[in-house]
Amino acid sequence: MVDLLHLRRARLDLLPVLYALLECGSVTKAARSLDLTQSAVSQNLRVLRAIFNDDLLVPAGRSFQLTELAGNLLEPLSCLLEDAGQLVSPRVPFDPREEGAHIVISSADYVVSLLASRVIRVSGDEAPKVTFEFTEGSRTTCLDDLSKIDFFIAPRVYGESFGKRIGKLSLWRDQIVCIGARDNARLPARIRVAEVAQHRQVGYRVNPMIPEKIRRLIHPHLVLDTKKVCIAPTFSVLGEIVEKSDCIALVPGSVARDMASYRRIKIIELDEVESRFEICAFWSLSVANKRGHAWARKLIASVSKEISVG
Repeated sequence: MVDLLHLRRARLDLLPVLYALLECGSVTKAARSLDLTQSAVSQNLRVLRAIFNDDLLVPAGRSFQLTELAGNLLEPLSCLLEDAGQLVSPRVPFDPREEGAHIVISSADYVVSLLASRVIRVSGDEAPKVTFEFTEGSRTTCLDDLSKIDFFIAPRVYGESFGKRIGKLSLWRDQIVCIGARDNARLPARIRVAEVAQHRQVGYRVNPMIPEKIRRLIHPHLVLDTKKVCIAPTFSVLGEIVEKSDCIALVPGSVARDMASYRRIKIIELDEVESRFEICAFWSLSVANKRGHAWARKLIASVSKEISVG
């Protein structure tokens, strides 16, 4: 039940100021975004610190950083203010059949291969004026990069490295599997990690400019990679190589299942290793209110239900 008396006494008028402070991470920038003086925002910050019994913003060199409590407040506060904004100033809902939008999605090529055709299949009927642009995911490495696109789709552990000032949506579960030619009699139904090194292996070329730690978060299969006899530029090429050779490759199960529908390959499960991971969509809170963004989130979530593996 809503405590109306408590809400009546609370300084709800300070919530926009609180959000601006948390989003901007600076009194100066918050004041500018609110069209208020710095002294007024500083006074409001003192009141907010007293209300929450927390510093909210603390010095970090020449800038400020959010406290743990402040970081946890940002996403629910964004949702609260978005709902409040729609309540007091109702906007006409985005109509994909009539309105145009340009949605930029950044991800690895195997995610694009799985998602793009499904998104376009639905949007062709529902949103004739909406354009989806898919870009190379390895270029998205920090929070500033995230604010330049609409969605970044990656394994959950990598996306969460951006911190708490982001939106997140779970899309599908996946797992790393081994693939080989269907007529390769040397390959068992299940393969142990130690046995992987006994076979010639082909792999996907990951951008060498990305630090090793980040590369392994973007591409979980790299943990299992051994010395490869061939490195290909895309995941799609790996299926063709293993189909026509005695090589194996480690790929996400969703990719393997898709390849097996049109190539003579077999899927081999891995033993003795945790190979499962979760794919999520991430976005900057600064783009969450963009026209068409909420509609695109629902569309991506809907078509992703077809992809989940295990």
